Amino acid sequence: MLFRVLLVLGCCASSSGSAQALPTAPYFTRGREVEARQRVFTERVGRFHAALSDTVRRWAPDLLPRLDAPSGIATGYQLLPRITGGASAPPPAAPAPLVSYSWAWSEALIERETSALVHLESELRASASRRSALDSLATAYRGLVDRKRLVDADVNYNWMWQAEIARLRGVFDRNTRLQDASLRLRFVQTPAQRAADSTTVATALASDVHRVDAPAFLKTEPSGADWVITVPMVTDIDDSAFVKELLRAVSERWRVRSANGGEYRVIPVMQMISPRTLYCGEAPAAGCAAPLKGAAINVPAHLAKFPAGAAVLTTGAGSTHIAGGRAIVLSPHDAPRHMIAHEFGHVLGFQDAYVRGYRDAGNDGFVVTELVLDNADLMGSSGTGIVKASHFERLRSEQEVPLLMKAGLAALYERGDARDAVLRFQDVLRRQPAHYGAGFQLAKALDAMGRPSEAAAQWTKVLAAAELIGDSATVRQVRRRLAPRP
Repeated sequence: MLFRVLLVLGCCASSSGSAQALPTAPYFTRGREVEARQRVFTERVGRFHAALSDTVRRWAPDLLPRLDAPSGIATGYQLLPRITGGASAPPPAAPAPLVSYSWAWSEALIERETSALVHLESELRASASRRSALDSLATAYRGLVDRKRLVDADVNYNWMWQAEIARLRGVFDRNTRLQDASLRLRFVQTPAQRAADSTTVATALASDVHRVDAPAFLKTEPSGADWVITVPMVTDIDDSAFVKELLRAVSERWRVRSANGGEYRVIPVMQMISPRTLYCGEAPAAGCAAPLKGAAINVPAHLAKFPAGAAVLTTGAGSTHIAGGRAIVLSPHDAPRHMIAHEFGHVLGFQDAYVRGYRDAGNDGFVVTELVLDNADLMGSSGTGIVKASHFERLRSEQEVPLLMKAGLAALYERGDARDAVLRFQDVLRRQPAHYGAGFQLAKALDAMGRPSEAAAQWTKVLAAAELIGDSATVRQVRRRLAPRP
């Protein structure tokens, strides 16, 4: 199956400040080297900006507004991204290739942009008082700054995921095997290998990629052919215009026509809470204060301060991500609208429709690998995917699972109707093939119906699932059930 990774980053406010950082690990040592090169490049960009500004101020002062100082790589509390982009690109016809990130690639980006900067420095020395040349340099400088943001984001992305791979190596090993199986299916295989890989991929899609873990705070309201999902949210971001723009990006994309002519849509409802109130309460004690803008924060401790029963929008990350299943934690790096909509999909309970694995690069740390399973799905490719009616239909179906489980348990243990219980638990497993409780209860219901061979086959599945998660009590119980009887 596709194994999800829950981010429990101790502090994403500085690029290498994660609580999972392992100072003796190769990825950490290599990351420090790249980070040092990044600082040198940043300082050189700053010096070029100063020199260009001085020249422009003397010979073409009207160009100065185009020469904003380059932003650094600082991340921290209340530092917001630019919301960028418009419509997503159409999905390509060909399957997505395997995409890689590594310290070697981060270093290559820095070297490429350093070469571009060297060329600009040479052009500046030769431009003297020529206004046309200074106009071109101002334009080129803006392009350099935009590309520098991508370099900074790449470095922070590496810090986050290389630390996670080091922390959860076994999980990423399994994800890598799933990547390999998916890629092999694109080529000619022996029948046996194709059957094995097809089973691996199909199981992952059914049990994880297509699974929805909807939070309890979602409020659904059917209205004729329409179906509206209201999402209560809370934020401590003090820029109301930014929050409004972000919510617009969400509501515009999470809106689609249903097959019967109705409309599915999401309505986020935001409650603002001031940083001071979040940290100090309604009646703050003397001396209590919220973190300063730009301060490094402990993200899990910060999230714990928000009230329960709502999604969270906050800041302080080195790379924008979902945390704790309900919080979008923003970094200062550019946030395309489609990426915001993708992260909001996680708040609704959808899983990534891509697989993140790795290769061990020895002293270079890890090569982080990503494989999109569906180019047309927003949760697989935020750049080319869209929200589909099937997203809402899956969500609607998954929200019925607790009711089906309750009905099945009542049928089996209160009314003694094992036949009805079997139907209910089978319905749950059609929706969520990896539902542990439904698998266990289905086995018991089949035994109660007097269908021992079918029950034994189901108990065998339960045993494999129990061993996988380390449920020793259930393992012992199932082995007793499957043991040959005298």
